[in-house]
Amino acid sequence: MRYRYRNKDAPSIRCIAACSKSALNLIVTAMICTPRCRQPFARAASRSPSGRALFLFRNQVDTHATDPMFRARIEPVRLLAVLMLVTYHVVGDTAESGLQIADTHPLRLVMSLLADLRMPLFACISGFLYALKPVSPAAYPTFIRGKFRRLAVPATICIAGFLGASQVMGTKFMPQGPIWHAFVFPYAHFWFLQAIFLIFVFYCGFDILTRGRLLLVSLTVACAVYLLRLGFPSNVMSVNHALYLLPYFLTGIVMARHEERAARWRPLVILLSAAILALGVGWVLRDPGQNTAMLASRHDLQSLMVGMSGAVLLLGIAPRVTWLNGFGSLAFTIYLYHIFGTSLARRALDAAGIDDLTVHICAGLICGLALPAALYLLAAQHNLLNFGLHGRLPTRPVRHKIST
Repeated sequence: MRYRYRNKDAPSIRCIAACSKSALNLIVTAMICTPRCRQPFARAASRSPSGRALFLFRNQVDTHATDPMFRARIEPVRLLAVLMLVTYHVVGDTAESGLQIADTHPLRLVMSLLADLRMPLFACISGFLYALKPVSPAAYPTFIRGKFRRLAVPATICIAGFLGASQVMGTKFMPQGPIWHAFVFPYAHFWFLQAIFLIFVFYCGFDILTRGRLLLVSLTVACAVYLLRLGFPSNVMSVNHALYLLPYFLTGIVMARHEERAARWRPLVILLSAAILALGVGWVLRDPGQNTAMLASRHDLQSLMVGMSGAVLLLGIAPRVTWLNGFGSLAFTIYLYHIFGTSLARRALDAAGIDDLTVHICAGLICGLALPAALYLLAAQHNLLNFGLHGRLPTRPVRHKIST
């Protein structure tokens, strides 16, 4: 079904406006219920002599990076990354999926350009946040167990639900091989969770052992592997996707550990990032008609330029929005479950006979944000749901002694 733009569908627009207000209230409520970001490990460790002995990166993480106000600059960029991802799945990755927009449509060109920034931005944010909370060698096993619980448990449950919905709806997301392949090989948008977990396991362990001294060398090697398109024969646990994300993850670490130095040259950093981004975008646009080819090839110099410079530029010019603190937990729920909302909105509008492109995009965005926010609020009320959806361990009630 092809969707077209119309200005005369006033009842639909009024309905979308009313739903937008309700969805906004739901999302704000979910953000209010989100626990505030804790102080970085660096501040806690620096208060005691024993903590200083365990703090390996005290000379490499700048003081600005441990300021909670700096942490607030991450959340607007993360919100932008979430909106780009939800919009991408509303529109669809090809002319045969989503809203079935032709490859020559301007919106398809925009989605193709943003492909070099969406997932790299998530990886850059992950690396940045990792650098704010360095891990001691003794705490590494606990760190990995926590990452496994927070990533694997929610992903497993969401993949199982996604497989069930795909089977019922008869979508293209049914795996070609055995069902268990969806849990150990790249599947839909869940590949990012597998890839980022591998980065946490292997690179973060290497970073801890070397005390961060080989960060720039690692970034150079990661970029070379990226451009040479080196990889493994089997993409188990999205290992080749991990190699794709690694340069952007390391870029986030560099930004966090050298933030004070970059802050002294902030205008130059912003100007240089903007120039590299413009050069990369211009390089990509030299043949704008091949949008499908743009999406198929990500391991090239222009994609690396757009992804790295775009992430640096956005994190450099992002405003400090303190009321977005704690958006990270909600963003993870949106990442997992937004596609259920976008698909529901599209199918409901198709059943109602509404084919207005603007209405479809707005409704898809609203449902893609509101449904995960509702799940987040529901899970916050039940320990078992909270563990299944977010990987959080059940909280024990505080027992007060009654004095006699």
